[in-house]
Amino acid sequence: MIQDALSRRLIAAALGAVADEICRDHYDTLTQEPALSARIGQGLETKLNGVMVFGHRLRILSQDIPDRGAGAMERRIGADLYIGIDIDTEQGRITKGLLVQSKWDSSLTTRTSAELNRACDNMLAVSDASYVWIYSASGVRVIDARKVRTRKKILGKLSGGEGLDDFFDDALACVKGDFQMGLPDEIDTRQALRGKLKELSVPTGLIVNIKNPSGVFR
Repeated sequence: MIQDALSRRLIAAALGAVADEICRDHYDTLTQEPALSARIGQGLETKLNGVMVFGHRLRILSQDIPDRGAGAMERRIGADLYIGIDIDTEQGRITKGLLVQSKWDSSLTTRTSAELNRACDNMLAVSDASYVWIYSASGVRVIDARKVRTRKKILGKLSGGEGLDDFFDDALACVKGDFQMGLPDEIDTRQALRGKLKELSVPTGLIVNIKNPSGVFR
């Protein structure tokens, strides 16, 4: 975990700001949710890879695996995005993962509500570290998949949730995330990410790797 609260908050705020901007830019367009998740991953890599924040160097990697059928991979597990948090500390390496299903904030119908519930069930069958990202005109909001499933019927717009800055802050503080879904200790991080996406059958992946100045990237 990143123990310094200010550094952790600044890193989380930077991640959230980039993702929110991309979400706002694509609101009211024809972009579908999985495609926007992929754009957010690429945008984070483009804008924040190599950035230093209070002595912590960020390495952001995103990866897409082509789908062989409309929604084929996503349907298997319910997630359209895997997020890996990879932190190197003086005490050693911490790695964990999270699953995300994304939805526009447009009104949910009976059909799409049932689809969201199934997606949450499928993700939660893999890990409790499962979340729904809501894409809105103001940015991204995050709801725990377990809270989504406690609602007997979800119609209309999804409300509530937290911002991405709080979401990433908790992930970097080790409040959120599943250590069983972290990346294997391989030399090539991008290769490790590809392997994790194939293992979980998730089409898009994002790695947030953080090291202090004395660290060496894999």
